[in-house]
Amino acid sequence: MQRDVISILSRVHGEKDPRTVTERVFLARTLFALERSAEAESILQESIPIFEDREGKEAVSTLATRYHLALVLRDFGRYADAEQILQEIIPIQSRICGDKNPHQTVMARAELAGVLIDQGRSAEAESIIRSAISTIDDEQGPEGRDTLRFREILAEALNELGQYPAAEQIARELITIYTRRGEEIGGCEASLRLVDALINTDRSAEAELILQKMIPITSGITGDENRLTIKSRYRLARVLNNLGRATEAEQILLEIIPVQERLRGKNHPHTVASRDLLERIRAK
Repeated sequence: MQRDVISILSRVHGEKDPRTVTERVFLARTLFALERSAEAESILQESIPIFEDREGKEAVSTLATRYHLALVLRDFGRYADAEQILQEIIPIQSRICGDKNPHQTVMARAELAGVLIDQGRSAEAESIIRSAISTIDDEQGPEGRDTLRFREILAEALNELGQYPAAEQIARELITIYTRRGEEIGGCEASLRLVDALINTDRSAEAELILQKMIPITSGITGDENRLTIKSRYRLARVLNNLGRATEAEQILLEIIPVQERLRGKNHPHTVASRDLLERIRAK
């Protein structure tokens, strides 16, 4: 359907008309959600120069397209490239759209915090997150969508910094809120932060119970090859290995590694982590 609309707009207005390009960006976002990041990146890379030429480098459309490109690059494990884009666009978004704009500045800051964590710079991420929470909490309240998102990222950063009790407390609070609202995906994302805290405090049996309950939910909603499902299954393999059930852990890894290699590439950090775990299991 989207490709049909693009074909019509291109024929009527031209391939470089902002209406045509905007629809192509929407298509890229759909492809990204469908785990087709390579196609999404190609469209976004082509769209950015057109927006810059037609509407300017600081136009909202240009900034939004660059933001989505950063998402794709992060998904491919190209963290430095993603960070560079986000560091460039956030000051412009803040000046043009305001610090509290949820669809521009706030989302970009959340993504920047995440990509800093990906690069092992969790202390920097924590600073950004705490500053953002204090800003948006006044605007949205303690249970606002963006407030909850930043608190989840904060739990991830605290896990990476070894502050496991604080991470666990935040994760449990988020799970309670998402459960009350009936927001299953939000609850599953928060559950991953809880699982990380449990694994790091030698409570793998409790982590397994959470993952065994969670994986059918993520698989049913987002699919077996979705990022969230694969992340959950990788953690389950870690947990099972910790519990002395190496054969079960190995089987999971043998199933998810080909998916990771196909969707993210053999050198993606998540793929490498899965292969490393498999090698450690087989070396026992």
